[in-house]
Amino acid sequence: MRKGLIVGSLGLLVGPLYTLILTYTQPNDPPSMTFFYASFLVSVAVSALLFFPSWMSWYFSVFIVTNERFIQITQKVFSIGCRRYGSQPDTDGQL
Repeated sequence: MRKGLIVGSLGLLVGPLYTLILTYTQPNDPPSMTFFYASFLVSVAVSALLFFPSWMSWYFSVFIVTNERFIQITQKVFSIGCRRYGSQPDTDGQL
């Protein structure tokens, strides 16, 4: 989760840094405030895309703490269409 937060935070810097670079490379024609806000919204979208896999793996993780030994651990998989994502194999032994 920490790695996803760091990568997502770096994704937030994409738009403002791009605007800053354009400001220094073209000092006679700097970007407008509308461009800055549009680039920031794009960077929020990029940040969400970068953070989503980390959040999803955290959200669907369940940890039960007991003083008993684990007998069996099962994990639900994330399926899209006919392709399955997860660590449990299908009945034929393939993911």
